Amino acid sequence: MARNVVRERMVRACKLGCEDLPRLWEGLTIMIDVRKAMLDPTMMFEAPEQVVTNDELTRDQKIEILRRWEYDAHQLEVAEEEAGMRVRCPGMFDRVVQALHTLGVDRDTEHTPPTK
Repeated sequence: MARNVVRERMVRACKLGCEDLPRLWEGLTIMIDVRKAMLDPTMMFEAPEQVVTNDELTRDQKIEILRRWEYDAHQLEVAEEEAGMRVRCPGMFDRVVQALHTLGVDRDTEHTPPTK
């Protein structure tokens, strides 16, 4: 699928919120760009579970992508709470941790972002 279509869907998804993501990405298949997935997992996957079930990635790549997603999700939740904002994707951090557990990996408590 053309990059413009992917970009358009991502922009619309950001505007609409998490609950509309499955509908927007339905039927879309993309070759995984591992470098992009490592930098920003949400650019390549709509849900952590998709990382786990992806056949193009190795187990180590899945773990690294999910660890980065874990860090980002935790950091975002803290920032939104500190700013008094409604958390846009509640439970995302827990979903990432669950995806890591599915791969037999525990949370990375040594490299967590700062909190309040």
